Amino acid sequence: MAQMLTFMRVCASGKTMKPLLLTSLMLVLLMAIPLQSPMMPINDAGSANKLVPSNDQIYVVDVAEDIYNAVSEQSYLDFIIELTENGSRWVNEGPPIVYSDANIRARDWISQQLVQLSGGRITVELMGEHNSVVGRLPGWIQSDAPCLMIGGHYDSVFGAPGANDDGTGVAATLELARVLSEYEFPFDIYFCTWNSEENGLIGSGEVAQIFANDGLDILMYYNVDMLLVENPTVPVDERVLMVYNSEASTTYHNGRYWAELARMMSNNLGLNLIKPLSSSHFPFWMQSDHYSFIREGYDRAMFAFESGWALDDAYHQPTDTWDNPMYNYTLARDTVGAIGASMALTMANAYGQPTDIQYNCTLELGDTRSYYFVLSIETDVGVEWFGDGSDIAASLYAPNGSLMETGVTDVINDIDDDELFVAHATQNGLYTLVMENTGNQSAFCEFNVGYITDINGDGVVDTVGYWFDQIQWELDNDGDGLSNAQEMLIGTDRWNADSDGDGMRDGWEYHNGLDPLVDDASEDLDHDGLINLFEYGNGTSPSSSDSDSDLMPDGWETDHDLNPLVDDANLDPDGDFRTNLQEYQMGSDPHVSDLDLVTPVALLGTTTVLVVLGGVLVKKRRSS
Repeated sequence: MAQMLTFMRVCASGKTMKPLLLTSLMLVLLMAIPLQSPMMPINDAGSANKLVPSNDQIYVVDVAEDIYNAVSEQSYLDFIIELTENGSRWVNEGPPIVYSDANIRARDWISQQLVQLSGGRITVELMGEHNSVVGRLPGWIQSDAPCLMIGGHYDSVFGAPGANDDGTGVAATLELARVLSEYEFPFDIYFCTWNSEENGLIGSGEVAQIFANDGLDILMYYNVDMLLVENPTVPVDERVLMVYNSEASTTYHNGRYWAELARMMSNNLGLNLIKPLSSSHFPFWMQSDHYSFIREGYDRAMFAFESGWALDDAYHQPTDTWDNPMYNYTLARDTVGAIGASMALTMANAYGQPTDIQYNCTLELGDTRSYYFVLSIETDVGVEWFGDGSDIAASLYAPNGSLMETGVTDVINDIDDDELFVAHATQNGLYTLVMENTGNQSAFCEFNVGYITDINGDGVVDTVGYWFDQIQWELDNDGDGLSNAQEMLIGTDRWNADSDGDGMRDGWEYHNGLDPLVDDASEDLDHDGLINLFEYGNGTSPSSSDSDSDLMPDGWETDHDLNPLVDDANLDPDGDFRTNLQEYQMGSDPHVSDLDLVTPVALLGTTTVLVVLGGVLVKKRRSS
């Protein structure tokens, strides 16, 4: 970290979740929320054909807990050891600019690590005159969606190995690159290490200006700079500071929300170490690389920092080595895991679906467990839970500590029961859900919480706005029946009405259950005797063998010159007193009259009868 004020230092389970009803309930609640911009009706999002990208892309699925658990304290420590083994990574501004050998080696090593850790998925560029290392993990949304960013500086002051300042930021960047690159997320994620921070935030300032000129939309930049020293005199949940922007131009959504989201993840998944702190109460707010982005108009930037800075006697000293006995790497592991989990949950949003988080825990008799949920818009919060073996009480508290709702599962005769309540939340902030074992034995508890979000605070709930400009939901550049936003979500070409070139428009394929990215023209999805391309030409449904529900298959109707889009089951076009449906059931042709075959036979039968009757009459006369 850049020079601090010296006087400040002196003064200072493995069980599968049972099916729950909450998601359906929340969808109903979602439809009642008024929207402030015109958009696709939410009913469309709840149809059978949801916007679902390919299976290897993160969408709907919340992998926050997987990300948190994948962050390794040993891996984090190993990065710091290798970064610092060659000594100080100083930069002399000159002129000319002179980089120490350790600084040059660090630059090259970080670049190689980003590529290797990601299996080549992260592309790396040295940016600015001071060679800051910028890695980009591409998201699957091919649009102007926002990005997320994690970073710290790789230079250190002369004579200091810089394990804490700022090996912690470099290691955080590399560790999250290792973990997050295992997934294909919707957003671009940037992994950045800045140079010449100690000389006045020079490297990050260069890149921030480049990003601003390019119009890069940063949803949140997590700056990590010194994490390893804790203040043992503060509560456990204040051992790491997550400092958020509270300058006059910022809102809850641009600042405090993101710090509380990290606290939520640290508590729910980890050790509950993070304290959100307003930048107005933090003396070093302008002294690390996040502030370069603040200066360029990026107000969504925060600073992860140690609580024990006043006790950190290794700051800018030769004793800032990885094995300093004061350093607690568990602090860093939990913080990095919480940041990664926050990114993952943010990118789990899905069009037409509320946030739905599931957890489970084991509670001994009389135990309680608190979970946090950060809300960003007025919304109904649905809580559903299940207690295996004992009564479980759930109580939801508002950010001001007031009780909003409570309920208890009722376990009778060893029959487990679900419980559900819905509470209306009116303010933004961190809500607390307390689960308590009120029964007479230990219990396994599983639950989920559903709510609506508006992360960017634009008044349009994320479930219907997703991450595109609102106009993209209204435009259909190629006229194929899919909005530009829909095409960007499912990967089709918004400038080509037939992305797979199979003769069927993308919108028709998508809305009829076909794949607009695969040539499936010759397939017969509904087995009605018509291939998909013919169904497209006829206007019939490729997913229903009887488009007009008249009990005659589309293919049979088409083959016999009937209309597969009109209920003509009771018509008799050939006038043989048999309806089309009867003709289908009998296997006859509805356009060939059966009377043409019946009449000669009938005439022959009538003649035979008359001859016989005539013979009988003649015989009677002779006998008389």
